[in-house]
Amino acid sequence: MQVRRADGVTFSFAGQVLPMSLRVCRALLWTQAAVILLGGVFVLVTAAVFGRSSSIQFHGGLLSGGGAALLGALYVSAGLVLAGLAAALARLTGWSLPAIVVVEVILACLDLVRSLDASVSTVIHLSLAVAVVLLLLTPDARHALARGPAP
Repeated sequence: MQVRRADGVTFSFAGQVLPMSLRVCRALLWTQAAVILLGGVFVLVTAAVFGRSSSIQFHGGLLSGGGAALLGALYVSAGLVLAGLAAALARLTGWSLPAIVVVEVILACLDLVRSLDASVSTVIHLSLAVAVVLLLLTPDARHALARGPAP
């Protein structure tokens, strides 16, 4: 619903209208943030509850105790960063494009280092990362981000 104020400015509670590529990209970022955040919380809870008696596979070896908690904290942090970047993308901040690309590349590298296999989680994460970066590089997304937020 749009409202016209007395000074002639049109206001909408829904916020700015984003191009479709940015809306899909934002939805994928929120999805990725939720999955990574929940995975990190699961690793933290597992490390806290089971301690050294339970291990998490990492790069051909096993992490338990403090190492597993550190990995869980890293994933929780990454999920929170992705959520913040999704919110920044919705505000059309110019710095969000390079920041999202850098974070996606770092997370893809971390995922490949964690387990170099063709597991379902690796394929899903890498597919999401590639889709987000490709959507950000479309002409309408780059134009909207270069234009910036509406006054």
